[in-house]
Amino acid sequence: MVVACSGNEAGGEDGLVGGDGATAAAVLRRNTGNRLHRLGLVLTAGVLGFLCLVAVRNWIAGQNEGHYGEAVTTELSEPQFRRAFHVVTELDARRNNPYKPITREAMAARVSVRFGELMPFLAEQFDGAGWSKFGCEWMDICTEIAGGWMGWELREAAGAARKHADAVSARAFLWRNGG
Repeated sequence: MVVACSGNEAGGEDGLVGGDGATAAAVLRRNTGNRLHRLGLVLTAGVLGFLCLVAVRNWIAGQNEGHYGEAVTTELSEPQFRRAFHVVTELDARRNNPYKPITREAMAARVSVRFGELMPFLAEQFDGAGWSKFGCEWMDICTEIAGGWMGWELREAAGAARKHADAVSARAFLWRNGG
């Protein structure tokens, strides 16, 4: 490593450290110390950020437990909801279209009897109404429910059918139909 400095500090006229390298070693130690200090700050910030996320998640779960009796952050991430959503989207798996994960025909023809209880409410979500209006406006998918809104549509239909009145009944309904 060559370090530029004034001619008198290093003992040379050209301003470069030479000789025994004592000055270069001092500069190297100082730079290494600065790098380690910066690394420590970055790691500390990362750990503090992670701890803040965990604290917020736990606070939300605590609030939900106090209000609804279940310590969850969001029902959409619950295993039962994810499994039920997977089961519904697999009803029309041969289509393989992420923008329209299931057609209304496949939904009506292949759902379980219990899940069929949602069909009157799901029927209101097609043709640019309900949750399908977003897919219609933004993606020009007007006859079906676009993929990004399918989970919300299922959640709302379960709520309208009173299968989603509270966390316990929602979990039980979703467990019977997919979990």
